[in-house]
Amino acid sequence: MSMRLEAGLETNLLQSSVHSQGLTWSLVRPRSDLLLRPYQGRVLERIMDAYLDGRQSVAISLPTGCGKTIVFLALARGVVEAGGRVLIIAHRDELIRQPAEKLSLVWPGAPEPGIIKAERFEPDCPIVLASIQTLWRRLDRLPHGFDLLVIDEAHHAAASTYRETLDRLLELNPAMKILGVSATLFRRDGESLREIFEEVVFEYSVLEAIADGYLCGIDYRAVKTGCDLSGVRFDYRAGDFAVNQLAQTVNTPERNEFAVETWLELAKGRKTITFCVDVKHARDLAETFRAYGVEAQTVTGQTPLEERRAMLKAFARGEIPIITNCQVLTEGFDDPAVDCLLLARPTASKALYVQMVGRGLRLYPGKKDCLVLDLLDNSSRHSLVSIADLDPKLKRRIELEEAVGRGSRESVQLDLALASQILGVEERQIFDPSAFYWAQGEHGWAASLGDGRTLYIRRVKKTKREELFVPYLIEQEGIRALTSRPVDIELAFGVANGVLRDQGAAALYRPDASWRNYPPTEKQIEFCERWGLPRPRTKGEGADLITLAIAEWNFKKFS
Repeated sequence: MSMRLEAGLETNLLQSSVHSQGLTWSLVRPRSDLLLRPYQGRVLERIMDAYLDGRQSVAISLPTGCGKTIVFLALARGVVEAGGRVLIIAHRDELIRQPAEKLSLVWPGAPEPGIIKAERFEPDCPIVLASIQTLWRRLDRLPHGFDLLVIDEAHHAAASTYRETLDRLLELNPAMKILGVSATLFRRDGESLREIFEEVVFEYSVLEAIADGYLCGIDYRAVKTGCDLSGVRFDYRAGDFAVNQLAQTVNTPERNEFAVETWLELAKGRKTITFCVDVKHARDLAETFRAYGVEAQTVTGQTPLEERRAMLKAFARGEIPIITNCQVLTEGFDDPAVDCLLLARPTASKALYVQMVGRGLRLYPGKKDCLVLDLLDNSSRHSLVSIADLDPKLKRRIELEEAVGRGSRESVQLDLALASQILGVEERQIFDPSAFYWAQGEHGWAASLGDGRTLYIRRVKKTKREELFVPYLIEQEGIRALTSRPVDIELAFGVANGVLRDQGAAALYRPDASWRNYPPTEKQIEFCERWGLPRPRTKGEGADLITLAIAEWNFKKFS
C-alpha cells in the first residue's frame, strides 16, 4: 500500500491496520494541493511509518520558516478524509491563526475549522484549533475525543497545562495519536519531553536548510560590549540567567547607546527586530533609538492584541524600521523581509537563541542574508549561546573567542557555500535562491526562466492590514496560478522558488552578473520606446523593464 502526496511523492507503508477510535490509520494518506518540498514529504513518510509501526506519540523538528504548519495540515487532511477528527493546540494567538489561514491552501474546500479560544467553543468540527489555556479550562466540556492531536511549539508540552489536557484527551480516546512540532525540541527548565513523545522521527537543522536553499544565509557579527555578567544569578529552573538581575546589569544607558551606535554603523537601513531582557529594557532601548533619530516601537506581552497587530503591520509595511520586544516575537511571528536581528539579550538557553535567530532567516525577493548583531557580554561562570550552537557540525568548525574588550568583534559568514562545505554537500547541486535575480516593479516581481516562460509574483490586494500575492507561471499557451488563492509574499516566493528549483534556472540571472552593467542594446531601447517604458541606463535595467512589462501584459491578457 502506498501513501500518495499531492507533490507526487510515494512511500511504501506497512500493511497492518492500525485503528484509533474507529479510524484505520493504514487508510490515512497525507495530501496537499500546495506543492510539498522534498523534506516535507519525507517528514510525512516518517510520521506515518512510526504510527503504522505502533508508536502513539512522535515529534518532528523543523527550523522556523521551513513549513511545519503545511506538514501537519497535510497530515490533518489525510486523517479527516479517512474519517477521523483532528485537534491542533497552541499557546499563542498567532499560532492559532496561521493554520486557519493556510488550511485552504493545503486543502481547497476544507471544512471550516472549529475554534476553542476566549468566548468561542467549537469542539464538534472535523478540525479544531485550540488555545491551550482556553481548552485546559474547559476540559470537562469536551463531548468526545480526537484521532490526532497536534501540539504546535511542542517544547512547551511538558508544562502542567499540557499534561492535564493530554490526560483528559487520552481518557476520551486512549488510541489517539500525538504529533509534536517545534523548531527547538528541548526545554529551558530541564523538564523532559521524553514522557510526552516516544521518538523524534525527523530533524532538519538550520544548517541543512541554509545549504538546501530554504533559508537565507547569516552574516553574523559578534560585538563585545565589555559588560560583565559574573554577578548575575543563574536560574537553574528556567535554564537561563535570572531576568531581574540580568536586566539590571545590561539595561544601562551606556550599553543601550553602544547597541544603537553598533546598529547605525553596521545595519542602518535594514528592517530590524531587537530582542531584549524585559519590558523596561525593550522600552528603554527603543527610546535610545529615537534619541538618535531612528524610529523604533516596542511590542511586549502587555501590548493590547489589536495594538500589537497594528504595530506589526506598520513594521511589515516599512513604516517602522525597528521593533524592540521582550518574549513576544520569538514564536509565531512571520515577516520574511526582516533582514537584521539585534540580540541585545544575552542568553544561556539554546532554545531561546534558536527561536530568536529563526525570526530573520525566511526567504524574501532581493534578500541576500540576515545580519545578526550579537552583543556579547563577559560571562565567566556560564557559557553564553552563540551562532556556533545552531548545529554541532558548525560548533566544531567555529570557535568564537570569549568576550573581553568593548568594541572588539568577530564575524562569521554562514552562507550556502559554508553550510554545504560543512555538511559535505556539493554546492553546485544546491539551489541558491539569493543567487537568482527578481525584477521588481509596480505590481510585484518577475523572473524569466530563459525559455520563453516567466514567473510572476503579482500583488492582487494591498490594504493597511495586509498585502496578498499570487505566483503565476506565464507560458506561451497561457497563464497558470500556482496557488489556489492569494497568499502572503513569503509563501508566494517559496512556491515560485520551487518552480525555479525544478527547472534548474538558478544560474540564468545572478544579481551580480557582469552583463547587467553593460550598456543597453538597441533592441532593448527600441522595445522600451515602443511600449512607452523609461529609457534603460544599463542592459540589466532594460531586461528588468521588458520582463516586467511582458509579465503584466500577459497577466492582463489571460486573466
